[in-house]
Amino acid sequence: MPELPEVETVRSDLERFVTGKKVIKITIKQDFVKKIQPSAAEFVSSLENERLAGIYRRGKMLVFDFGPNKKVLAHLKMTGQFVFVSPRNELTAGGHPIDQEAGKPMKFNKVHFDFGSAGDLFFNDMRKFGYFKLVGDEEAEREMIRFGLEPHTRSFTIKKFEGILERRPRWEIKKFLLAQDLIAGVGNIYADECLFAAGIRGDRPVASLAGDEIEKLFAALKRIMAKAIKYRGTSVSDYVDGRGNKGGYARFLNVYKQAGKICHRCGRGQIQKTKLAGRGTSYCPVCQK
Repeated sequence: MPELPEVETVRSDLERFVTGKKVIKITIKQDFVKKIQPSAAEFVSSLENERLAGIYRRGKMLVFDFGPNKKVLAHLKMTGQFVFVSPRNELTAGGHPIDQEAGKPMKFNKVHFDFGSAGDLFFNDMRKFGYFKLVGDEEAEREMIRFGLEPHTRSFTIKKFEGILERRPRWEIKKFLLAQDLIAGVGNIYADECLFAAGIRGDRPVASLAGDEIEKLFAALKRIMAKAIKYRGTSVSDYVDGRGNKGGYARFLNVYKQAGKICHRCGRGQIQKTKLAGRGTSYCPVCQK
C-alpha cells in the first residue's frame, strides 16, 4: 500500500494538471458504487459542474477540494491508481501500476471525471479496496484531526515525539509506528527502514527505549521520510509515480524486501523476516537490539 511519500508524489503530480478544471460529467462503475459515500447519486449530483480548486493530503489520504463544503476524501489502498489524460492523450498516472491506453477507459476503471475538452481523470482499482467520500468542511476537518503528526514536518519535534511515545508504553514499537492516529503516513516500508537506521528491534516495548534510542528513532523518521519524498517514493511491486516511473527510494532500502541477504552495515547479520503487528517485518539481528 502506498505510504506518505508515495501519496504525496501522486498528489503533487496530479495537482499540476487538474487544478482549476471543471467537472462536466462523472461516471461510476456499478461494481464500485458501494465504495462511494454518502451515495453515488449524491456524489455525482454534488460535483458535476463544479471546479476543482486543488488537492491536499493528510497521512495516506488525498483530499480533492471542490470549494466550500465540498471535499472528496480518496484513498488508494492496495491497488488504486489515478490517471489524468490530457487533451493531447498524454498520460499522467500515479499509484498501482495498471496499464491504460490514452483516452480510453479500461476494465479496472471505476470512476471517470470528465473535464470535457480539458481532459479526463480516471480512478482505476484492480481489487476495489479504494474509496471516495464526499464530505463538508466540518467533517473534513474531523477526518484530518484523526491523523497524528507527519514525521517530515516542522511540527514533529522531539518533545512531541516523546509525548506520543508515553501514550503507548506497552505497545511494540513497530505497532506504534504504524498507528496513523499517532504518527501519520508511516507504513510497513518506512517503519522497518527507520527501525533499522535507529538500531532498534520492532518487537521491543515502547517503554524499553532509552533516551538516546528515542533520539535516533526520531532523527531516522525525519530523515528517511523526507528523503523518500525527495526521491518520489519506493517501488517494490505496487507503485509508480505520476510520470509512470518507479519511485527512486528503492535503491536505499536496507532491510525491507531484503530477507536472506547479508546486512551491508555490519557485514555479519543475515536479514531476517518475522511478523509484528500483523505485518511482515524485516530486520538485522546483529545491528538491531
